[in-house]
Amino acid sequence: MKKLDYIKMNSRYYVETAEIDIQHQEIMNMINNFIVHCTGNKNEERHFFDRIMETLINYFGEHFSTEEKLLSGTAYEKYGEHKNEHDTVLEKLKTVMNDVKNNQRELDLYDLTDYIRGWALNHILEYDKPAKECFKEGKKIHAERTGWNGINQFQLYITGPSGAPPPPAALTFAALP
Repeated sequence: MKKLDYIKMNSRYYVETAEIDIQHQEIMNMINNFIVHCTGNKNEERHFFDRIMETLINYFGEHFSTEEKLLSGTAYEKYGEHKNEHDTVLEKLKTVMNDVKNNQRELDLYDLTDYIRGWALNHILEYDKPAKECFKEGKKIHAERTGWNGINQFQLYITGPSGAPPPPAALTFAALP
């Protein structure tokens, strides 16, 4: 059985907007997980597919929403085409998932993984990289609209010995550059 090459985030794929680059890295990690599970054992592959496919689709949807939010209101000329690419791949992945789950299509995890891998890498290079300045502009616009200052704040609750949580301790750390 042929083996697909793992993918790694590198300068070729960076769009220099932290949120997008982090999400691209996670998508690559998910695709690499698909590659690991292309074993040729149909039962194992089906079990993996049933556990992970919906998660992949949901993550793609969240990622696409982030991109579209940042690009809306900017001068990005290919916004409609870019969004259409997102909508098309999501619909295709949902169809494959439903067809496999309903036994209307046999799962070929290798071909599916090869498709997702190729689509994602091509999409980053063909649509996301050319939009990198618009992502940066969109982040500024979003910050002005929402007052977001680039710092993420999380609250950490530690349970005390009595089981009651003490007052929250706020941890603040800067978003990645």
